[in-house]
Amino acid sequence: MFWDIFAKTPLMSAYQLCLVVVPSHYSAAFASTDIFPDAPVGAWGPGHLMAAGGGLLAANTIAKSLAYFQATYGADGMDDGDMGTPYSLEKMDSIVVPGFPAGALENWGINTYREASLMLFEGESLQATIGGAVSTQNHEVSHQWFGN
Repeated sequence: MFWDIFAKTPLMSAYQLCLVVVPSHYSAAFASTDIFPDAPVGAWGPGHLMAAGGGLLAANTIAKSLAYFQATYGADGMDDGDMGTPYSLEKMDSIVVPGFPAGALENWGINTYREASLMLFEGESLQATIGGAVSTQNHEVSHQWFGN
């Protein structure tokens, strides 16, 4: 039996709750804190894809998206000059869900993706594939500010 203790969850809509149980072979890539220093930004996926560099491009792209939304809209979702309002959560994760029927789904602090939308490889993935995945990632991150 395995027990774990979790931090207290901030008040949120029950719709946004996401609990992910991952296989032991999953690992993460984390964005550079130079891109978004306010919270760790991680992309999780199967270990063999992560070892080949999958996830790092996504983590860095998502960190850039968080920095953009934070600087542009702040936490209140209004373009009213409220610059620098910090991202309100302690982390932002993205994870591959095998056989995921949707392209992606937003949750507060963690977004879920099908493999093709998160496991990207610089120099190997087609630019059109990267462009579509980045668009999906930015869309999901925007929900952190604007909800549904």
